[in-house]
Amino acid sequence: MFYIGFSGGVNYSNVNFKEFKVDNLQSGQISIEIESFYFSDPRKANSALLYGLSYETKKYNILDLSNQGIKLQSTYITVPLKYQYKLIEIDGSSPIHILLGGFYSLKLNEISLSKDIEYFPQSNYGVITGLNVLHFINSINAYIFLEYNFQYGFASTQNTVTSFGNLSHLINVGFKFPSTIF
Repeated sequence: MFYIGFSGGVNYSNVNFKEFKVDNLQSGQISIEIESFYFSDPRKANSALLYGLSYETKKYNILDLSNQGIKLQSTYITVPLKYQYKLIEIDGSSPIHILLGGFYSLKLNEISLSKDIEYFPQSNYGVITGLNVLHFINSINAYIFLEYNFQYGFASTQNTVTSFGNLSHLINVGFKFPSTIF
C-alpha cells in the first residue's frame, strides 16, 4: 500500500547574495506526491520514501552585472525525493516527521525586465530538509498535513554580480489518501 498526496502552498525564495540582502519574496506551488512505506501497515511505519512532481513559481531579487536590482520570476517543474522518519506521535493519530532529501528542477520560463538576459540556468538541483505534521481523519480514511521544507539549490546564477546558490522556504497544506481508495 502507498499514499497519494495533493498539496499546495507558498514559497519564500531568495538568492544568497552577500552584497544584496533582501527579504524573501512570496510565490506559490502545487504538487502531487506518492508515499511508499517500508512496512505493510502504513499507520505503524516509522519511515517512508516520498517522491512526486511539483509546479513551482519562485520570485527573486537579484543584482545584475551593472549592480542594478532586478525582480525576477521563474517557474519550474520539480521532482523531489525525500526520506521521512517519524520523530513523535501525538494522541495516536498525529505523527510528526523529519524530512531529508534532494530535488531536481527544470525551468519552464523566466520573467524579468531584461527579457534578453537569462539569470538562472535551465535546471537546478539541491537538498531538502524539513518537517511535517499529519492528522488522520477516520471518517475519510485519509491524512491532512502541514509541511515545511527548506530547499538549497546549487545551480549558479548567470549575468549577476555573484554566483551563489538560491534558497527557498516552502509551506504546504494538503491531503494524503491510501492507494486502496482509487
